[in-house]
Amino acid sequence: MNLLVFDIWGPYAHFKKYYATTSALTYGIPPKTSLYGFIGAILGLPKSENAYLRYFSHKSCIMGLQLQRPLKTCRIGVNLRPNTGRYKDNPKPTLIELVQAPCYRVFFHHRDEALQARLKTALQEHTCAFTPSLGLANLLADFAWVGECRAVHETSGQSAGICSAIPRKQFLKFDDPEKMKDVDIIEQTMFAIEMDTERSVTERDDILFERSVFDLQGNVKPIHATVTHFYKTADYGNLCLF
Repeated sequence: MNLLVFDIWGPYAHFKKYYATTSALTYGIPPKTSLYGFIGAILGLPKSENAYLRYFSHKSCIMGLQLQRPLKTCRIGVNLRPNTGRYKDNPKPTLIELVQAPCYRVFFHHRDEALQARLKTALQEHTCAFTPSLGLANLLADFAWVGECRAVHETSGQSAGICSAIPRKQFLKFDDPEKMKDVDIIEQTMFAIEMDTERSVTERDDILFERSVFDLQGNVKPIHATVTHFYKTADYGNLCLF
C-alpha cells in the first residue's frame, strides 16, 4: 500500500472539543474529520450540502498523524460576536485555547487511485482550490509535499515502536518501561474518526500521542506499545493508520 506523506502547519490551530457548538478547548491534533475538510480544500471537492464528505465515506481512506513540533497551547481573547448591527454594543469576549505554531505530518491512503493521484499532484505543485485552515476559517494554514512511501500491514503480537498517534481501539498495552521513561504521552477523548454527509460524527475514539516529539538526537520518539496492528515503513517507522 502506498502512502502520501505531507506536512501541514500554521501560526495557530483550534480543533474544538466535541461537547459544544463553540468550545473554548482544543484537541492537540486535528481530528480525522477535520483533515477531510483540509484535503477537500486542496482538491476543490464540492462544499454544497457537505458533498465533499461523500469522497471519504465507508472507510474509503485511512490516515496516520505525527507531530512535527512539540505541542504548545495558549489562550487568546476572542470576540465571538461581530462589532456591527445589533451586536455592536453587546460583545461576547471569550478565552479560546489555541495550539501554538503547530506542524503535523499526515500519512494518507485512499482506495480511489484517481483521487490519490490528484492529491499527489496538488501537493507536489503546491496548488489548492480553496484556502486550507486549521480548524477555524481564519486560522490559515500551509502545506508541503514530503514524499511517498510503501507501507506493509503487520499484525502485532509484540512490542513495537509506534511513531504516530494511536487510537485507543488499536492499543493493547505499553511496553518496555525503561524506554518509555522520557516519553510524554497525552490522551484525548472522544476524537472524531468518521462523519456522514449530514456532518454527524459516526465514529469516535480516544487517541494517544507523544507531545514532545523528538529526542536529543532529533529522532521522533516512538511509543513502545503492543497494538492490534500497525503499518511498517522504511523511512517513517511504524505507523497506526485509522
